[in-house]
Amino acid sequence: ALKKGVSYAVESLGKENGYMNNALTKIVLPDNLQKTAELVRKAGGDKYVDDLVLAMNNAATEAAPKTAVVFSKSISDMSIDDAKKILAGSDNAATDYFRNTTTKDLETIISPIIQKSMENNDVAKYYDTFQSFYKENSGMLENEYVSGAASMLGYGDVLPSEKDEDINSYITNKSIDGIMVMIQEQEKVIREHPLAQNNDLIGKVFSAFE
Repeated sequence: ALKKGVSYAVESLGKENGYMNNALTKIVLPDNLQKTAELVRKAGGDKYVDDLVLAMNNAATEAAPKTAVVFSKSISDMSIDDAKKILAGSDNAATDYFRNTTTKDLETIISPIIQKSMENNDVAKYYDTFQSFYKENSGMLENEYVSGAASMLGYGDVLPSEKDEDINSYITNKSIDGIMVMIQEQEKVIREHPLAQNNDLIGKVFSAFE
């Protein structure tokens, strides 16, 4: 059942526009870029914003197939107690198990792929340059006068904060979130309709816990 959920997630997100065309997983711009994006669009820069969003989602799609090996290891390492807790647990118990056991390894695999995929995107470079400048000059930018003036002009939420992620980390985390969402969707289907899975063992086991 876990393999079925993983296969569903990886295959659906790994196909062309897998993230982009899925309302549950589409990666949108980080919060602190939303206001900037509005200004860019008003200035006729729709293409720049759209290209960045597409590049972010394409990077996640490129990484998705590489994650299967991490999930396979997590399933192999599962104990009997883990399996019992998943079977008797909530509707997203299996997804929670994966989130707890795979996130670090997924980050290790996905992050380099995202970085390589995005390094040729100029807008992503500008974002990271902006972040670096902010962190180096955060004292000046957080000055009450500067922040107040920015807010008064309607640009207050354009300024990033020190906790904002670089674009690669943001996409990596959103990529993982998307995979978990799709696994959770399939887990819900299996739990609600165990006998419809074309697998006698899945039907028998999950039906016993309804």
